[in-house]
Amino acid sequence: SDVMSGQSGSEVSLGLDQTQRQEGAKSVPGEFSDVKHTRGILSMGRWDDPNSATSSFSILLGNAPHLDEKYCVFGELITGDEVLTKLETLETVRQGMFVMPKERITIYNSYIVEASDQPSKQTPAHHMACDRELSACQAHVDTLTKDLQTARQGLLP
Repeated sequence: SDVMSGQSGSEVSLGLDQTQRQEGAKSVPGEFSDVKHTRGILSMGRWDDPNSATSSFSILLGNAPHLDEKYCVFGELITGDEVLTKLETLETVRQGMFVMPKERITIYNSYIVEASDQPSKQTPAHHMACDRELSACQAHVDTLTKDLQTARQGLLP
């Protein structure tokens, strides 16, 4: 996916404000780690230059060891594996080393759960699951609240 281009319509249809467009156009220096590219990983896209990452990213449906230590991992899916399972059923096309859906997928909403919101390893498993779900729900509520405020600003004088 590419936040800045290729979506259905122009940048305006993406609902990005000026600050978001400026941030999306920036290049990001290469940041590589030993985190493996496995199912559910969010991986930054880039050109041949390791320091050319912009707003392009992939959500991996499976293991991609050829990306390890060459592409930046910046996130991980913590809930919603059923969505990845549905994505696996889509028709795909190969472009170079990448396999992508034939038809563009639009992500209408997402939210971030900070690493500090995650429970410690000493927390009992059932508490960890509950805490993780609570953090995800709170992040989702925060995102929906922001989306509602943006929609209201666009509709009200």
